[in-house]
Amino acid sequence: MQITPNFTQKIISYTSKSPVLVVLICMLFSANLSAQEKKKFHGDPDKTFALARELAFNDERARAQDSLRMLLEYYPDYHDIREFLATTYYWDGERQKARKEFAYILDKNPERKTTWEAAIKNELRDGLPQRAFEMSLKALEIFPKNVKLLWQKSACQLKMNKEEDAIHTLESILELDPKHEQAKVKLNKLKMKFSYNAVGVNFTADFFSEVFDPQYLSTLRYTRKTKYGSITAKVNVRHSFDKVGQQFEVDMYPRIKEGFYAYVNMGFARTKLFPESRFGLDLNKSLPHSTEMSVGFRNLNYESGKTVMIYTGSFGWYTGAYYLFVRSYNTPKDTGISKSGSFNLRKYRSDGDNYASFTMGLGFSPELERFRKDDLDVIIDLKSQNFGFGYYFTTGSKTFLWGLTAKFIHQEISFSPGDYLWNYSLGFSGTIKFR
Repeated sequence: MQITPNFTQKIISYTSKSPVLVVLICMLFSANLSAQEKKKFHGDPDKTFALARELAFNDERARAQDSLRMLLEYYPDYHDIREFLATTYYWDGERQKARKEFAYILDKNPERKTTWEAAIKNELRDGLPQRAFEMSLKALEIFPKNVKLLWQKSACQLKMNKEEDAIHTLESILELDPKHEQAKVKLNKLKMKFSYNAVGVNFTADFFSEVFDPQYLSTLRYTRKTKYGSITAKVNVRHSFDKVGQQFEVDMYPRIKEGFYAYVNMGFARTKLFPESRFGLDLNKSLPHSTEMSVGFRNLNYESGKTVMIYTGSFGWYTGAYYLFVRSYNTPKDTGISKSGSFNLRKYRSDGDNYASFTMGLGFSPELERFRKDDLDVIIDLKSQNFGFGYYFTTGSKTFLWGLTAKFIHQEISFSPGDYLWNYSLGFSGTIKFR
């Protein structure tokens, strides 16, 4: 501020009338001078930083951190000092403190590669691979061909059970650095793991509180899984209404690009217990903040000539060891749109094949139908509520995969609107992997 003669005369005039104002002005200038003096560091900050590093490496972490914090009071944007302070917090397991310091640096200067690497490492060690993965994507936007960041990205993908995506990241690393031994070893292991065959069976028994005899659905399936996606051939056999019917189905999950893949389903049958033909397609996309979504449709054609089109969409969110998944089914008809939906919560343990699940749903959809009748309009309008549990685990060095499920369904009876029955559904699945 420029002090003019007129301004000085006014100050003298006011202070002569008010001694209290004199004291306040003196305190203001004193505080200002004191603040200016505090900003001055009497010494060599680089030498002090070097001494603090030496203390930290000699197990005198607390003294080192005191020195580093003191230096940052004078030089808040000396990023090497702040990064090293964050690193000492990381060593001590103080992840939140480290996160705060790394975030400050990256906000001021996002082109610090070493800070990105350290920050991602901190998130991984804190058990937050989704957050670390998102940071790796941001860092790679700035350093698109950095091998260290790509290696960290692959580590995040493995922690998130996205091993097929990790394969492509490791291949990118080897394109940039063909001599990267760690990437070679990891890629070979993953290729061995993902280039496999699997044979499995599913069995579900449905019991009813009244009216209906038990119904059974059995499935025999063969899966061939590769880094480009998987394909599964299935034979479904249903015992229902004193009849037995078969359906042949194929499921495919082609990978389009990283974070973007499709689901394709085709099925054929010559029985009233299944649609005569069916076709389904979903497009699945990974989104920021550990989320993903899909949109698609199911087309069901019945022997009676009736065709049902179902539009479906889903939203999923990974948070720590949990996965939350919501899906809706919307079926257009002459009188409007029939809607149904489901919610699924998974708690993962060691990997994507070992988890517990809880499901609940509202409404009825031919995609998930329990009762097959010719009057599909009535079926679509049925009211239904359900909830269930599942437990999935592996044995034999993860060669054998097992699943146990239980589901409870409160459903309106198709030929007696307004009346309900309980459907108790128990399921078992077993799978064996082989080369």
